[in-house]
Amino acid sequence: MLIKDTKVYAVLSKFDRYEQNRCRKYIQSPYFNINKQLNQLYEIIINDINKPPKKLLTKPSIWKKLYDPRKYDDTRFRKLSSDLLKLVEGYLAQQFYDSQPLIPATNLIKSVERKKIHDLYDTSIRSAKNISHKNKSLSAIFFYQQYKIEDYIFEVIDYESKRDTKSNYEDIMYNLDQFFLSEKLRLYCGVLSRRHMSVHEYSINFIKEVLAYVENNLNHVAKNVEIYYRIYLTYTDEDNVENYYSLKKLLNEFSASFQEEEAYHLYLQVINFCIKRIQNGMNDFWQEMFDISVDMISKNIIYENGLLSPSVFK
Repeated sequence: MLIKDTKVYAVLSKFDRYEQNRCRKYIQSPYFNINKQLNQLYEIIINDINKPPKKLLTKPSIWKKLYDPRKYDDTRFRKLSSDLLKLVEGYLAQQFYDSQPLIPATNLIKSVERKKIHDLYDTSIRSAKNISHKNKSLSAIFFYQQYKIEDYIFEVIDYESKRDTKSNYEDIMYNLDQFFLSEKLRLYCGVLSRRHMSVHEYSINFIKEVLAYVENNLNHVAKNVEIYYRIYLTYTDEDNVENYYSLKKLLNEFSASFQEEEAYHLYLQVINFCIKRIQNGMNDFWQEMFDISVDMISKNIIYENGLLSPSVFK
């Protein structure tokens, strides 16, 4: 019956002091929580994590601090722990929400449209456009968010009732297409990368159509789509090293337009190609792999979660 054995304790033990303080503010906010016992339970757990006492903290001992002199009720305590965990999960979701400025900006457009707050129509659209311009990237999620912005703008401006005005249909469909194409290719490249390690077969709908479309429209698709298409070619046409050099050139030019985590995994695809060539006796690719690693270091994207993995270092 130790508090250390609960899921909420395990989750909170992953937080550093900064995250503990931010989570505390979230839990103490009456907008999210009005149960004082949850505030107390949070503080007891955090104190135990930061300064572990000699004697292990039990659930009944915590219950006594919260509800003395009531008799210990394990069902109620588990419910209390579960409620605290939901708050912590809410905090984690809120942190991600706050880190993606386009999400609240997009949702604001939809919210003012639903409530018909005409005074905020122009400002909400202008705000979303400005944030979009400042956070422009080649990540698929950016194109998805652009698609949602344009879709909500369509509703706000009410193009359906303005038949003589050209709508933003083209912008809506372009962003949706780029999101779909890049995600489809990214996932398919993941399948190809695992084919030598897995016995499982995957059925990928529309992949032939996607590949044919991208091949015939390379000059018109977004650069992230072209990059994933080039990765696809390094798997399916391995003897053609021009696919590798084209991919390398694209990454040198556009890697800064991706979020660090995605850029890291894109570069790993290039390194994996070099490893295959080295395994086939093409030792000149040792220099290629070294140059790529140096490039990743200079762009600060060789690290995963702030660390250099042993395999990448080797």
